Amino acid sequence: MTNNPTTNKQMTTHERFIIPTDDDLQTAQNYSRVSNTDNSTKTWMNLFNEYRKVANFTEPLESLNDATLQGQLCQFFCGVRKSGKKEYAPSSLHVGFSGIARGLSDIFYPIRLVNIHDKHKWKHLHEIYDGRIKQIQDNQDTSCKKTDALELSEIKTILDSPSMQTDTPKGLTRRVWVWLTLLCNLRGGDSKRLKNSWIILNEDHSIEVNIPREKNNAGGSKNPYNAGRVNYIPSDQPKNYSPVADILLYQSKRPNNCETPEFGLLMQN
Repeated sequence: MTNNPTTNKQMTTHERFIIPTDDDLQTAQNYSRVSNTDNSTKTWMNLFNEYRKVANFTEPLESLNDATLQGQLCQFFCGVRKSGKKEYAPSSLHVGFSGIARGLSDIFYPIRLVNIHDKHKWKHLHEIYDGRIKQIQDNQDTSCKKTDALELSEIKTILDSPSMQTDTPKGLTRRVWVWLTLLCNLRGGDSKRLKNSWIILNEDHSIEVNIPREKNNAGGSKNPYNAGRVNYIPSDQPKNYSPVADILLYQSKRPNNCETPEFGLLMQN
């Protein structure tokens, strides 16, 4: 009797191919999983199942047809709350939707395909979900205190810190990063993708920092904030902090034969 190649204890090798065992296939599949994603999926599926018990939905989840499942999901996303019946943040509800989508896909595979991300097949669910997100956004307490911007005294404390001085490579790097973040409103991955050629010294010793739009994001209505930006840092004033001088000092540390276009050489480490 011929052995099934995938049941061999060791991989069968060939000049060009490797015949994987069941363990090899399972190991490769496990690498596709992310522990945080799996934990999120488990948390939200447990919450959905708990809601089904409270709502007296007694039929096993695996036996539900799409119409019944959609009805229960609509009720869940309309009625789910945190402890104390507080609303979830829209971002949390979005995480929950994705987690339940993954959980249901795993439960029904390979019996049938269940993809609640399909807005046409699960139209009613998406209307309820979208409506709940908008409802929460409209009812959010705008009087809640948001994260405050740094005050001048706090910025001064940071810049005067011994670990932020320009006499060491790390201190200079930290100081320049703070300047660029404060004065150029760097966000997301801007500090890593910032190119040395984007920082231009003007004749009046002011600096322009030109940050182009990311090429892999077309912007438009889906992301109206993805636009190129030109940031202006005025020339240094006597007896004051000197962001321009600090940035120029950092630039001067680049080797003459440096082939790396990124501005933050030390920041890449």
